[in-house]
Amino acid sequence: MCGRFAQIDAPQQLLNQLGGVMLEPLHLGYNVAPGGWAMAYRQGERAAQRQMVSLRWGLLPGWAKDAALGWRTSQARLESAAQKPAYRHALRWRRCVVPVDGYYEWQGRQEARQPWLIRHAQQQPLLLAGLWERWNDPRGHVVETFALLTAAAVGGVQSLHTRMPIMLIPSMVAPWLDPHLSEPTLFLQRQHQASVGFNLTMHPVTRRVNHTAFDEPTCLQPLSPGAWQQAQSGQQGCLF
Repeated sequence: MCGRFAQIDAPQQLLNQLGGVMLEPLHLGYNVAPGGWAMAYRQGERAAQRQMVSLRWGLLPGWAKDAALGWRTSQARLESAAQKPAYRHALRWRRCVVPVDGYYEWQGRQEARQPWLIRHAQQQPLLLAGLWERWNDPRGHVVETFALLTAAAVGGVQSLHTRMPIMLIPSMVAPWLDPHLSEPTLFLQRQHQASVGFNLTMHPVTRRVNHTAFDEPTCLQPLSPGAWQQAQSGQQGCLF
């Protein structure tokens, strides 16, 4: 599905490859969760130049009464986004790309969930298709937020979850951000079908990732053989 992700080098790598301007503040993390801030790549509204901006994860449409809605709108299903009031305006007019170094998925029982890191085999950025919106909080402050688009899992990811974020190859970023794209749902459906051969790798990581406050480089490191054997043995409550 994509309940967390790591975002360290990916934003700058995307800018280096496709161009654009980095706008502050820069929010990076090894364990970014819904409600947190992350960097997203989008088309400038008043200028042709693309920009990397800081957005809060959990999309808030303009009509949202309070920020609590964002906890339920961090991910949008591609199959229904065009019909959902929370997403349909953004799908038509406000699309973005969230560059990540990898994302996390979980396996096992709720009381002993084992996180896995999914990333590009050559450690290139994963370019996740997203939507963004602008919302005014009760004090009149403008808050910009985003959601990730998901579809049915393909390839090896199916062993961990039935859903996965939709990934773009670099050549598809410009068409996705183009405000004149008339059928964004169909565009992503075709892109996702082509992603079956996406070069992904997966490995289990420390169960400290289960805690959103844990945000360190060790989030990305594979479990040692001994720690993985312990995890497989079903020991509960141990943070490897």
